Amino acid sequence: MRWLFLLAACSCASSPSEQASSIADPSAVPAKVFATAQDPWASPAPAPVATPQVFGAPISLAGGTTTVLPVSVPVSGRVITSIHASVIVALAVTEDARVAISADAVRSVRLWPSLDGKHEPVVVEMRAPAALALARSGTELIAAGLDEAGQLELVKLTASGEAVKRLTIDTARPLLAIHATPSAFIALRDDRAITAVDFVGGSRGVLVAEPGEHIAAIAVRSGLVLAMIDRDGEVRGRWVEPGALRWGAYTPALAIKPDHVALSPDTKRAAGIARDGKAFAIVDLATERTLARPFKSAKPRMDRARPIGFVSNTTLAITFAGNDLTWVSWMDGTNKRADIEGNGDAAFAAVDGRVIAGANGALAIARPEEGPQFVGYRMGGPASLRSVGDRYLATDGTSVVELDRRFRTRLVYELPGEYKDYWYGIHILDATHVIGTTQTKNGHAPFLVDLSAATATSVKGTPLAYEPSTGILAYPSKEEGIELVAYDAATGTLGPPVEFTTNIVGRAEVKLLDPKLADGHVAALASDDNGDGVALLTLIRRAKPATFEITEQKDVKRAADLASLLDRRFPRSARAANGSLTAVLRDSRITLRDAHGVERWTIAAAGATALLWTPSGELVAYGAGIARFDLATGAILDRQCGWRFGLWDSQPFVFGAAGLCEAP
Repeated sequence: MRWLFLLAACSCASSPSEQASSIADPSAVPAKVFATAQDPWASPAPAPVATPQVFGAPISLAGGTTTVLPVSVPVSGRVITSIHASVIVALAVTEDARVAISADAVRSVRLWPSLDGKHEPVVVEMRAPAALALARSGTELIAAGLDEAGQLELVKLTASGEAVKRLTIDTARPLLAIHATPSAFIALRDDRAITAVDFVGGSRGVLVAEPGEHIAAIAVRSGLVLAMIDRDGEVRGRWVEPGALRWGAYTPALAIKPDHVALSPDTKRAAGIARDGKAFAIVDLATERTLARPFKSAKPRMDRARPIGFVSNTTLAITFAGNDLTWVSWMDGTNKRADIEGNGDAAFAAVDGRVIAGANGALAIARPEEGPQFVGYRMGGPASLRSVGDRYLATDGTSVVELDRRFRTRLVYELPGEYKDYWYGIHILDATHVIGTTQTKNGHAPFLVDLSAATATSVKGTPLAYEPSTGILAYPSKEEGIELVAYDAATGTLGPPVEFTTNIVGRAEVKLLDPKLADGHVAALASDDNGDGVALLTLIRRAKPATFEITEQKDVKRAADLASLLDRRFPRSARAANGSLTAVLRDSRITLRDAHGVERWTIAAAGATALLWTPSGELVAYGAGIARFDLATGAILDRQCGWRFGLWDSQPFVFGAAGLCEAP
């Protein structure tokens, strides 16, 4: 959790000419980079400014400007939408706040073509990035990613997220930070030199500081670049013209630390941590005047504080790592909770009147005048999936959705009940019935729900598993073991429970089986009382429609946990309705065999946990998303990871593995 503060300073009118920077004109007088006559924060007697320096030629380092052609990487041309697999830890947003790109903790990347909840995030094929930048060039987007080694990759994308070109850039030194400008990406190298790369991967040279100076960081806003220079403890900014990569004027000495600095949209003022480390400081870049020192705090709190950026020329967003995010008006002291869970400094951006943040796997959009909204999914990978006619029913255990043949949401079922938003442990029984548990005024209780009538009937116990081929549910028993219950689809009712105990006190795992693929067994129970590497394996058959019997019970050696033991003994399998093909999921791979057991192909399962065949003979895998396969080659034909996407007033706390959407 983090603190976010909004500091509203004042309303400062300025003309377009006053907001324009002179760096576009090398002959302009740098000391007059920003007019201040109409600025209420301006000092009546500006402090003397160091001798102005006009832009000079790029400075070369040994090997720093060697021309190295970017290496093109093949692109698939696919547009695959998908949920993030983990929390968002890196984020970049175009300055108009219309498009974003994000990377999660496992370094998978998503492009958000819009932030209005109308366009789902698209998987971007990119080397795992630790930092991101995003630029717009005409109708195309260019994403820049720095990996952990500081190596740069550019990906050119269409507005809808289709990859057009990937380029790996061989830089002379590792890069520490990357920023987007309208004409190029500007970066800070590990030797504290500044370099720029244009949108086709070409180098624009290298800038180094003057002798005795240290470039601590760079700040970018409105297409302008300010290098933060530390010289013997004195901090100044120095403007950089990114198009030609040349130095501009120095600012006066600034009373802020140089390593975390934000520029206002009109680039007249900067914000950072005060030099004494006890407060934030907003400084005028033309006069060196400290305009404000808000939110004074004793260490170590300020040690974790950062300016996110200016939301407007008079409004600054700041954060204290590790706490709730809150909007605070600097003028009137009003606190406004934003209720965003940020995921690190790199997962925030302040642009065009709002702060955008990574909020778990979603994006939060917070404005000072209203509560935050969230763009993201409310349903992750399916725990169960059923093919029903020309559609599917899916649940992640908390929501039930109806999907079309390409796995897109057709309908969201609102389950009945006084606490309808608190369902969990849902299992799909057939086309019209699910069983799940919800909160009630008396606690938690399981119900059999008729989706067609939106009615719920109280039943006994929350099931552990359900096998659609047999209609059998497994429940934990009061003793050590399980209860098996047969579901009657014709009547929509549950039969009497049959209990099986392990006769030992210890852990137990159950797996329900398709008897056609498991030598007639309908369930396997593994239990272990002492963790000595030996488990008791109990195999169960169906004797009559509602009765069951143990057919075998034996000790087996195991090297992994009980669930893995059962998966090894009985891999997840599915047989086509006509029996001509069988698919087996084992060791994270799917193998398709014909009726004679001859292998057709084997592919990486990419996070699949279960298989099913549709009545029309299509093979589908689900778990880390849903995918349909080409029976001739094993290629993925359709896929989807994440459902119930939109713009929400409350934060969605949903994660779902996305392996099936990121597979080749």
